[in-house]
Amino acid sequence: MITFGLFIVLIVCVMVMCAMMALQAKWYGIKIVKVIPIAIALVITGVIGSEIWFFIENGAWGGRSFYGAIVFSPVVFVAVALLLKINYSYSLDFVAPSGCLALAIIKIQCLKDNCCIGKVLYQDENFIFVRFPSQIVEMIAFLIPLSVFFQIIIIPL
Repeated sequence: MITFGLFIVLIVCVMVMCAMMALQAKWYGIKIVKVIPIAIALVITGVIGSEIWFFIENGAWGGRSFYGAIVFSPVVFVAVALLLKINYSYSLDFVAPSGCLALAIIKIQCLKDNCCIGKVLYQDENFIFVRFPSQIVEMIAFLIPLSVFFQIIIIPL
């Protein structure tokens, strides 16, 4: 079930991804009209893939593991590339920067929902658990390749 907050975050992801892909489209030789279907396909793949991966990890439905978005996107983009008549390898390179940004944005929702709470590091004298900030670390882990990919693509333009 997609909550209203997650729905809003996904809409923001599509808009930001479309803007990023519009900047990249000329460099990859992809027509600008194909940007919106590509962004929507990536977000849908991410949502469904994350729910499937949660099931694989936990044996039950009802959560999300965003590794599924990473695992299933290359498989789904075989069909997307065929339908939109674009080069498959270009399609993956094309969505990599915006996909990294979308995954970083989704971590904002994880912070809000407190779903990825992180491993307990220690418990203080007031019995308060101090946890590893996994959502923040994962967000940074997605922003680092984004900055590298985007510099490689946009700076030469």
